[in-house]
Amino acid sequence: MTTASVTYTFVAGASAAAAQVNTNFADLVGFLNTNALQKDGSLAMTGRLTLAGLDPTSGDHAARKSYVDNKFRIASATTSGLETRFSSSYGDLSGGATGPAVTLTTGTEAYVALSCAASTVVDTIFMAVAVTGATTLAAADSRAARALQPDGEANNHSLCRVFKITGLNAGSNIFTAKYKTNGGQLGSWQERDITVWTTT
Repeated sequence: MTTASVTYTFVAGASAAAAQVNTNFADLVGFLNTNALQKDGSLAMTGRLTLAGLDPTSGDHAARKSYVDNKFRIASATTSGLETRFSSSYGDLSGGATGPAVTLTTGTEAYVALSCAASTVVDTIFMAVAVTGATTLAAADSRAARALQPDGEANNHSLCRVFKITGLNAGSNIFTAKYKTNGGQLGSWQERDITVWTTT
């Protein structure tokens, strides 16, 4: 850390030459101009500022990194393998394949992004999310990505949806993907992704 210093030292009772006093003043002015922060930003800090362990309470307060990190939390998971399900109710895929799933500490709301490649021979195919842990929410169409498949065709679809879930219990929540088709037709899913984030 740079500290201020002056060229001349004076003792009590001794005469002080004006030139020496002016030199000391110049030393201090030079130090301030070189090292003191300027409110117009013309002189910036060269090191990290360590803030007190206090959370901001106003929009113009500085915030610590740990405070910001704790406010925005995100988790994601991916499962690439091809799996199937033959049911009109939400559940896991064949062979006990589950998820993908993520665990995240949330407040009372969270944002969820679901995506996958999916196919069925008829009707609508779904990828939804169920919540367990601090909150219990069953998978539902209102929290699902979906695609409508014309009868008799078997095309691949890219499903994607982003939505907000409210009414969560604050704490550690587990978000797990669940699957179904309307009419109980066989469906297949692969490249399944889930991302959950919260700002509360």
